[in-house]
Amino acid sequence: MSEPISRRTGSWKPDDTATEVLEKIERHQARESAGEGLMRVIERRSDGALMGWIGIDRLADQPDRGVIGYWLGEAFWGQGYAGEAAAAILAEAWSALGLESIEAGVHPDNLASLAIVRRLGMTPIGERMTFIPARRTEELGLYFEIRRPPASP
Repeated sequence: MSEPISRRTGSWKPDDTATEVLEKIERHQARESAGEGLMRVIERRSDGALMGWIGIDRLADQPDRGVIGYWLGEAFWGQGYAGEAAAAILAEAWSALGLESIEAGVHPDNLASLAIVRRLGMTPIGERMTFIPARRTEELGLYFEIRRPPASP
């Protein structure tokens, strides 16, 4: 986790300890076991390189709605991996979590993530200030959503 990556995430700090990372993994495993989320590492198919992390969490106050988040190591930026991983986890989340919609919050200057949410077919739903635990501050985010696709006959 580097400073440029952390600057774009809400909960990953560049100085997270191994213990803190393990606690995050355990928390997300418990949420997944309870049907409250999906968390996956992003791995390169060609050689198994660990590239990043992606997940969808059910919103506690809106159980039919989820939020997607992800990050990639800098060496993997600009190669389409995040978009591919996002499309894959969206497809899995509809059935695994039974969600009706999934939202994404994007930092206004994160052009790569803005392009990804648009390619996924997400539509703008507004902007809002959000507390960012990694930086312990309120920040402006642009928000997008995608609705569950209609069932195939």
